[in-house]
Amino acid sequence: MCSLYINGTPHGKTERGATTCQLYMRRFKDGDVITVEPWRSAAFPVIKDCMVDRGAFDKIMQAGGYTTVRTGQAQDANAILIPKEDADEAMDCASC
Repeated sequence: MCSLYINGTPHGKTERGATTCQLYMRRFKDGDVITVEPWRSAAFPVIKDCMVDRGAFDKIMQAGGYTTVRTGQAQDANAILIPKEDADEAMDCASC
C-alpha cells in the first residue's frame, strides 16, 4: 500500500519514485534492517504498529462529504505521436 514509510522514506527510497508495492526486496542488501511505519500524518495518529486512527476520514465519509480536485482530462492516447523506432522497440520488448 502507498501509505507506508520504508526506512524513514515515503514508499521507500527508489530512483524512480515507485510505490511500496513496487519496492522489491532485491533493492536491499543481505542483512539490512527494514523498518516499516505507517504514513506520518497528524490526521491519522498511530494507534500501534502499522495501525492508524482513521476517525477523521470516517467522519467525512459519514457526513457524505468528499474531496475533489479538478485535474483536467487525460489526453487521448491515439493523439500522442510515437516515433516508429520507439514503437518497434516496444513491440520487440513486449514479445518476450
